[in-house]
Amino acid sequence: MSLLAKTDYFGLSGSGWVVSDNSENKSVGYTAEAQGPDGFLVAVDAGPDNASPACDYVATSTATLTSVTLGSVQSVMVGGSSRKIALGSITINTAAGQNPTLNATG
Repeated sequence: MSLLAKTDYFGLSGSGWVVSDNSENKSVGYTAEAQGPDGFLVAVDAGPDNASPACDYVATSTATLTSVTLGSVQSVMVGGSSRKIALGSITINTAAGQNPTLNATG
């Protein structure tokens, strides 16, 4: 995968939609530290990452969204590993003289 490749986290590409931008929005799930009897830090643990991905799409032709289900789960390859991502919301924007855009978040 190239550095500039866009990941379609929600499988909405096609049917006239093309990914124009995306972000994974990762954060650490939790961190835990343990101190020894002398007060020095002896262990640190970090939990699994939380991700709230977002994708922006642009309509390149007559675009449709006929089989979209909020809450649906997609298996997506991200950085060489498979992740399951649920579709949380969709926003469609239109403006005079511009192609419609769609923002999807999970």
